Amino acid sequence: MNTSKPRLTVATLASASLLVAACGNGGGDDGDTTTLRAGTIYDPSVPVVECGLEELANSPELEEVGLEIEVFASAQLGGESELLEQASSGELDIALGIGSVVASTFGIPGPAMFEAYYLYDSVDDVERVQDTDVAEEIWQTVEDEANLVSMGTPWLYGERHIFGSEPITGPESMNGTTLRVPNTDISRDSADALGADVATTEYDELFLALQQGVVDVAEAPLPNINAESFDEVSDYVSLTRHLITTHGVLINADIWDGLSEEQHDVLSEQTDELAASVAECLEAEEQEALDEWAEAGTPEVIEDVDRDAMADLVQELYSDGYEWSDDYVELLEELGEQ
Repeated sequence: MNTSKPRLTVATLASASLLVAACGNGGGDDGDTTTLRAGTIYDPSVPVVECGLEELANSPELEEVGLEIEVFASAQLGGESELLEQASSGELDIALGIGSVVASTFGIPGPAMFEAYYLYDSVDDVERVQDTDVAEEIWQTVEDEANLVSMGTPWLYGERHIFGSEPITGPESMNGTTLRVPNTDISRDSADALGADVATTEYDELFLALQQGVVDVAEAPLPNINAESFDEVSDYVSLTRHLITTHGVLINADIWDGLSEEQHDVLSEQTDELAASVAECLEAEEQEALDEWAEAGTPEVIEDVDRDAMADLVQELYSDGYEWSDDYVELLEELGEQ
């Protein structure tokens, strides 16, 4: 993992309001610098921040074209939906957006498809999906309706797995099990299709909910399970790999239009390059979590999971009845041909 110390500003909401973004300076030829404010809900140690936004803030290439990034981490400026709304309105310049949250925040169905369980078999599949005409059309709709432009390749948040007091080996072990998921339509529908009892406990209340048995299991990437100490209140981590989540790196469309073509190019190139950096950091932290649990002997890692049976249930659900079902089926067929 990159251990350099990029420039990460941890400011209060009050001081954030004093920041001025002088947009459209034509690349800084007259010595001016355009400051772009980026907000995220995640702690600075999470790969999309540490190896993504922090590195973007420290990019000499951006400095050369008169751009600087001011990063506000740890939900200082609000929750994920609030950050997206702020970026849409121009109160904030850049926000990270998971597809399902973009969909629920702005009432745009398409991006939710990126959060469909078992659409992807691998990280390579995520990249293939983002390179399709379907994905391009979805992000164009987000630009048209939410005033947000997706800059370059979305960044990986990670492969999500199920953890908690119950081992999950297939659909039969989901029956009667209370699964905590994010409070979005696609997440609730997915859990229900697997036969789980659905809970939407707030993320910051999840540790206590697991500890007290309010929920049996939850789902997240391995580094998050480790970093948030969820492993301390979990007997099992089941490698379901039911979803590979990405964040679009989204910039206010009016701000984007005010930047020069050179600044567009550099921002897009840096976002693309950092997608690989984020993925490398994530892979290293996943292995670190597995190694720690193996050494400690807890939680028990369940590798033998009937993913095919679980995939059949949710793929049947998504293939009909959603506005994006036809696109979903098309992508499944395209990925299956790879």
